Amino acid sequence: MKTSMTVRYQPGATLFLAGSGIVILLIFFLLWIFPKQQYLKQLDGDITTVKTQLELQEKLRPLYMRLAAQNKAGMMERLTVPPQASLPKLQIDSIVPALSNIAKKSKLEIVSVNPDLSVLQANPASLLVNANLQGNFNNFRDFLIELGKIPYLETVGKVDIQQTGMIKKYKIELWYSVK
Repeated sequence: MKTSMTVRYQPGATLFLAGSGIVILLIFFLLWIFPKQQYLKQLDGDITTVKTQLELQEKLRPLYMRLAAQNKAGMMERLTVPPQASLPKLQIDSIVPALSNIAKKSKLEIVSVNPDLSVLQANPASLLVNANLQGNFNNFRDFLIELGKIPYLETVGKVDIQQTGMIKKYKIELWYSVK
């Protein structure tokens, strides 16, 4: 017995299979390939931005190095620290005029300067001076820089800064070495 199998051509099934294949390829492209291409475009943009920034930094590096060297030299020149010395006890009364001169030079107003002689009695090698000033913060910075030039200044103790309206008030403890 022979049976013959005949395959019939069904145009609807072939079209369905071809259409399904195209849809699967389209979905694959939309869900896999397209996002990867967008990500690669974004990475290319990031690489271009970084290259531009790197080129700019390479061009500005010599200028930066020169300015950094000038700044360092200027600060070293401005922030000279004298060798430590002691103030003779007979010259303690010169502290207040010296602080007044530094405050004037720094454009600060002195509210009060009070040497604490009780500390001097307890420790004859150190004198505590409490100073109250007011003015601009940048001027206070200049005041501190000028204080650093005093050879008999041991340390700057507590600094308290308060703002009252537009005016800043500074309370500062200064420790002097005396002999």
